[in-house]
Amino acid sequence: MDEPERLRFILLAIGAVVIVLIYLWGMRSRIRQRLERRRSRDEPVLGDDEGLPSPPPASADRPTEPTLGGDVSLTEAQSVAVDLSSAAPEVSPSETLERPELEPSPAADEPPPPASPALEPIEPIEPIEPIEPIEPIEDPVSTVASEGERSAQMTLLLTITAPQDEPFSGIDIFEAARDLGLKLNKNGTLDYVTDSGTGQTPVFGIAHLREPGIFSLDDVDDLQTPGLLVFMQLPGPLEEVAAADKMLDLVARLAERLRGTICDERRKPLPSRGLEGLRNRVMEFAWQRSQSPADGMAD
Repeated sequence: MDEPERLRFILLAIGAVVIVLIYLWGMRSRIRQRLERRRSRDEPVLGDDEGLPSPPPASADRPTEPTLGGDVSLTEAQSVAVDLSSAAPEVSPSETLERPELEPSPAADEPPPPASPALEPIEPIEPIEPIEPIEPIEDPVSTVASEGERSAQMTLLLTITAPQDEPFSGIDIFEAARDLGLKLNKNGTLDYVTDSGTGQTPVFGIAHLREPGIFSLDDVDDLQTPGLLVFMQLPGPLEEVAAADKMLDLVARLAERLRGTICDERRKPLPSRGLEGLRNRVMEFAWQRSQSPADGMAD
């Protein structure tokens, strides 16, 4: 026998020995597991095994039960499941865990709240002297008019909204109104007036957006409002386009003075092109009035 064949024979013998050892070790482990399962099955579980029926002895005529994975039979698996279920402790539904009540900490231990700083009094301003009583502007909605009269009227509405959580104060509004030449009407609105043959006539008016919406010298110090409403009814004492230009100019100056935002009647911000569109509507309204036969006869 030459050297290569001898080496091959030695390797085959070593492989066979290793396989036999692995097989014997597996058989030893399976036998130990079966002995442990039988021992645990024979031990009493919570004193309740006396009433359980003993399994029938194996018979040669009895067919062999199928096994799980080749190691454990179905009978052994069922017996283990019964043992586990009987070993689980039962909990009475009446047993509940009581949550300990926490004792409130004594109020004496709580630090006193910090004292709010004293507010400095607001210096009073000189009240705006009301002008002579003038006739208030009629509400176009509540005025009963014919269809022709309604078509010959136009109402402009704009709002000036305050920044969020920073309402306009009555003092700031009255100071700005005084500087811009507005007058306090007897009906509680701040009006821009013009001189006419019968005295001072309002061109447009301003109210605020908190009920009841009118101004009063008695509550100017306490007034806080989310915005202002500027309204004008056409035709009025001035030519339509001139009146609209005066209203838009004063609205822009008032919004800048109060740091507010110019919006439409629904309080939506109105860009520059929106103001131009409003002026174009007034120009169209003036042109339609000029073409009206009734206006031509009146002129």
